[in-house]
Amino acid sequence: MTLIVTTAIDKEPGLVKRAQELAQLYGGIYQDRGKRTMKQIYCQAEGALVLNKNELIYYDTEGQKLFFHPNTAWLRALNGRDPLLEALACPTGASVLDATMGMASDSLVMQYFGYQVTALEFNPLVHLIVSDGLSRFVMEDSRFTQAMRDLVTYCQDYQTYLAQAKDKSIDCVYFDPMFKVGIEESKNLDGIRLLANRQPLTEEALEQAKRVARHRIVVKAHYQDPIFEDLGLTRIKRSNTKFHYGYYQC
Repeated sequence: MTLIVTTAIDKEPGLVKRAQELAQLYGGIYQDRGKRTMKQIYCQAEGALVLNKNELIYYDTEGQKLFFHPNTAWLRALNGRDPLLEALACPTGASVLDATMGMASDSLVMQYFGYQVTALEFNPLVHLIVSDGLSRFVMEDSRFTQAMRDLVTYCQDYQTYLAQAKDKSIDCVYFDPMFKVGIEESKNLDGIRLLANRQPLTEEALEQAKRVARHRIVVKAHYQDPIFEDLGLTRIKRSNTKFHYGYYQC
C-alpha cells in the first residue's frame, strides 16, 4: 500500500519531523501539505495519514476517515453496566486479553471497570492511531483518562501472541472478529473496514485460547453468524440487538 504522510495546513512545531519519521517507519512517503485539500492528497495514493496537533487521521481513497475518539466507550462506561462484562463473568481485577482491539472501545470499557487488559491489534496503522489517542486524549472523568493511559497495547496478531503465551496465564480471552454478516447500519465502522483484519476466528486459534485462558473465552458476533455453533460456544442471546456473545467455560 502506498501511504502518503503529511500534516495539517497550519503546522505545529515538530509535526513535520514526526511526519517524516512515521513515513519512514511505516513505509510511506512524506509530502508537504502546502495549501492542498486532503482529497488532492489521498487521491494520489492508497491512503493518507495526517498529523494534527492533537490527533492522527487516516483517509482512504474514498475520503473515509479513521481517527481515535473514546465516545462509544465513554457512553458505555456511563451506563454502569455492560453486556460484555456480564459475558466475561469474571471478578474485577482479572486479566483479559482483547485479541482484536480495533478502536479499543471494548478494551477501554473493561479497563475502566477494573480489569487488567492487554489489547492486540493486527494492523500497524490502526494500532498507531489508537495507541497515540490513548496516550494523549483527555476526558473530564480522570478515571476514564487513567484507563486510557493504563491500557496495554501491542501491534501483533493474536495467533502469534497466543502461541507464545504460557498455559493458563490469562483469566479471560476476548475475540471480536469482523462480522461475517455485516451490520450496514454501523456507519461508525466505515473508517476501519478497509484496514480491518478479516481473518475469521479458527478452531486452531480457539484451541490456543483454551490452553491460555484460566476462566473463560468470550466471542462477539452478529446474531445471524453461525460462529457460535460452528465453534461449539454457548450463545448468550440478547433481544433487540444486532450482536450476541458466546463463551467457552474453561
